Amino acid sequence: MAIHEIKNNPTLSGQVRLIENVVYAAADGQALKLEVLTPWTQRYPQEYTTEPRPLIVFVQGSSWRLPTFGEKIPQLVQFVKNGYIVATVQHRNSLDGHPFPAFLDDVKTAIRFLRANAKKYAIDPERVAIWGTSSGANAAMLVGLTGDDPKYKTADYDDQSDAVSAVVSCFAPMDVEETFKYTDKVPGNDILKYCLFGMDKKKWPEIMHEMSPLYRVVEGRQYPPFQLFHGDADKVVPYHQMEEMDKKHHPNIKPFSIGEYTGFIFLNNNGKVFTPAYVFDTIQHITSTYNREEYFNAEKEGRDPCYLPKFSAHILRHTFCTRLCENERNLKIIQDVMGHRNIRTTMDVYNLSLIHI
Repeated sequence: MAIHEIKNNPTLSGQVRLIENVVYAAADGQALKLEVLTPWTQRYPQEYTTEPRPLIVFVQGSSWRLPTFGEKIPQLVQFVKNGYIVATVQHRNSLDGHPFPAFLDDVKTAIRFLRANAKKYAIDPERVAIWGTSSGANAAMLVGLTGDDPKYKTADYDDQSDAVSAVVSCFAPMDVEETFKYTDKVPGNDILKYCLFGMDKKKWPEIMHEMSPLYRVVEGRQYPPFQLFHGDADKVVPYHQMEEMDKKHHPNIKPFSIGEYTGFIFLNNNGKVFTPAYVFDTIQHITSTYNREEYFNAEKEGRDPCYLPKFSAHILRHTFCTRLCENERNLKIIQDVMGHRNIRTTMDVYNLSLIHI
């Protein structure tokens, strides 16, 4: 009989905990539930410190019926391993007599519940994103477009915000009326419409319009960033709806430019380049995550760990400016790119690079 040694994992690195059947509210005598995926350390707050993490609220597609738990657990676990908390949310079933806006009210209530319990679940309440698929993406889009709208706010946790910092939509119905026409021959389509929009057919156009993210964009209003995914072979939701939504959300965006330079890849929510402080935080997160994993991999493989060295955005900044000065003769452009208030700073700090041009 062979004896195999199993290495101890004192930091619980890579371990994910599933907290099931968390009741976040009750509506019409029905318990509303969600599930939370957290690092395993969250289970032992006396022994481990779990720093607050960004939250992803996930809404599974269900044709506005009751979303099922567990559909995307393998995928969602990967986000926890990469530094997030994930909550997958159920909402009321329209077929059980809960028409719009029941599902939207419920998802927003879940977000407020999670913010109210941020410390318990190791959530950073300032960094909350929502991700949905199909009808769940419709809910996600509406959440992003109606942040803290009192029309969809229940009394539960009304001291908390239901606004989000980002929205990820996978094949969402952006125009609900067109989507139902597109699937007119699908069995159960008519029953779903009566359950979702109510018994008075005269009100259906108004309700469908309110449910359609494409018609909820208000000119001049600030919205969180949206990332839209859709397949052009979709047989349920027309692909062009995503394209129209993208145009509606970004009608007059002009490319950010500095001098003659355009096409910057990494931009913030305002379409400007990221600050060095943001880059520094990102670098520290990447290096610490890698080095932590490298420690356990080296232990497992019986070798010395090969860690990433500590470096800062400022070091990368110097490297970038050196390369920029090697290829750009206009000091004003260099000054603007580097963000120097005074041209003397550009000339003094990077004088050696400028001499070699």
